Amino acid sequence: SGLAGSGLVLVNNGLDSLAVSASGTSTFSTEIADFTTYSVAVLTQPTSPAQICSVIDGTGLVNGSAVLVAVSCGTVGTALGRYAYAINSAAGTLSGYSIDATTGALTTLPGSPLAVHGSSALQQALIDPSGSFLYVVDSGANVVFAYVINQSKGSGLPIPGSPFATGKTPVSLTFDYTGTYLYVANNTDNTISAYTVTIATGALTPIAGSPFAIPGTNPGPRQIIAAGAYLFAVNSNTSTVDVFSIAPGTGALTETGNGSPYATDTGPHSLAIDPTGKV
Repeated sequence: SGLAGSGLVLVNNGLDSLAVSASGTSTFSTEIADFTTYSVAVLTQPTSPAQICSVIDGTGLVNGSAVLVAVSCGTVGTALGRYAYAINSAAGTLSGYSIDATTGALTTLPGSPLAVHGSSALQQALIDPSGSFLYVVDSGANVVFAYVINQSKGSGLPIPGSPFATGKTPVSLTFDYTGTYLYVANNTDNTISAYTVTIATGALTPIAGSPFAIPGTNPGPRQIIAAGAYLFAVNSNTSTVDVFSIAPGTGALTETGNGSPYATDTGPHSLAIDPTGKV
């Protein structure tokens, strides 16, 4: 569903490929015998326009009948703003809503609130730039919970491998502008965990060198924001803002120097970046 671009290729069990040109039902050419497994994944994402397609419930066992696997596609830059999610930390749940594009009114999604199993102290939720995946950081469990968003229903299904381990007391998360890398600030560790986001599934893989230390004696990071080629971390204990450069191609972080860290008033807790880059 939602396919607008060209070039989408799916693969089953890593061998049988299927080119898909339009939304609707497509069929792999190689049949799978009863009582054997299937595993459908995205091999190539569509372009013109660029889209992110996600496989929902793509693995299982064939058992006497044809299997239907859902693949949901969203156009990069336009998939945002359809759904909203609120963290209920005390309840360990996520409330989900569809957004009326004309009025901004919220309508509760079927099945909401969603129980976040294994949660302890949910802190922040963030959707990737493509609008395909939802990530929730938990400062008590020291993990990131990850979900694929059904583009037609707004519901979330856990991404294989979720939850993903972080450092101690993660409190904030941010993406680079492409959505290729996800960063998590760890308050007790005084580090930033960095991950590569698998474009087909949303799974997280730690990048080389992660976690990256925030300089200083117990700086106590509270929030991180990425903008362009840089990541900014505000530190409540040392009353500073650190600036890191994001290495193209690897996502590795390096403090820029040139005056970083920068002093603030006492006990900063949050920061914001002007999207135009002028302020």
